[in-house]
Amino acid sequence: MNDNNPNVMIFLATFNGEMFINEQIESIINQTYQNWLLLIRDDVSTDSTLLLLKKWQTRDLRIRVLDNFEEPSGSALNNFSRIVSHHNKCEADYYCFCDQDDIWIADKLSKSLKLLIEIENDSGLNRLPALVHSDLEVIDRDFKTINRSFIAMNRLRPSDESMPARLLSRNEVTGCTLMCNKALLDIASPIPFDVIMHDWWLALVASYMGRIRFLDETLVHYRQHSQNVIGAKSFWHGLNPFNNWFIGWRKGDLEFSRTMQQSAQLYFHLKRKNILSKQKLDEIYSYSQLGTMSIFQRLKTAINMPIWRTHWLLSMVLFFRLILLPRQK
Repeated sequence: MNDNNPNVMIFLATFNGEMFINEQIESIINQTYQNWLLLIRDDVSTDSTLLLLKKWQTRDLRIRVLDNFEEPSGSALNNFSRIVSHHNKCEADYYCFCDQDDIWIADKLSKSLKLLIEIENDSGLNRLPALVHSDLEVIDRDFKTINRSFIAMNRLRPSDESMPARLLSRNEVTGCTLMCNKALLDIASPIPFDVIMHDWWLALVASYMGRIRFLDETLVHYRQHSQNVIGAKSFWHGLNPFNNWFIGWRKGDLEFSRTMQQSAQLYFHLKRKNILSKQKLDEIYSYSQLGTMSIFQRLKTAINMPIWRTHWLLSMVLFFRLILLPRQK
């Protein structure tokens, strides 16, 4: 590693992003920290995205567009996973993830990098897996502010890193804000194709294997529009009386079950690495098995595991979900 000027690799997954991609790339080029490489994989866009990317590639040698051989990945997760698989071929010291429709604040890279290096220096080991992430300002397609704090909008409490089990049931790291070191990416790779999202996976591995730190600043303008893959939903979205609560509850059950499947992936992934304590492995495994337990066992496990939400209403929803979720075989 070059301690004075470390290399930062930025992963950008694109698909039909012609409307906003130029603004995002411009915001990267205008970063105060300039020692970066932008690695892009386009998921067989049908608009002019790939043409725009190749123009950027000719303008700046730090921008590289991967050849995907016309093989669509089918999802943002799989697209990012395929980019990450190239990280050893274009090795860097630190890594970021980037969405095609956001805008980065000019000092996003410099502030994230400063905190990440501080974490490594505090631990005395730069090989310790570490991740930092920040807040976002939610904007609409015309750059008008929807909410100045994504964290406050969703009643998150990401500064509490002492209880990694909280991340098993709810992600508190937004991928477009995170920066991680090579140690984390090495341990977390390969990212399984059936986890929920790459940022959640990296956050889980970081929380159980190393350090995860929240930078309480807004470093990204998080754009919301009709084509968002995930998007920003407020704390009150699920409680809106005009929403179909039955459909919402069913969808919530499916998402809850997927968190258990993701935890099972995490358990087997870290068990194969043979570097995590039995106590932490057992914690991950217990959560992955919640769906197979009786109601009493579920509640007992949840009480002994800090997975409760940061707001009493959300904790009540989780409580009823634990009781009502059909038992799996």
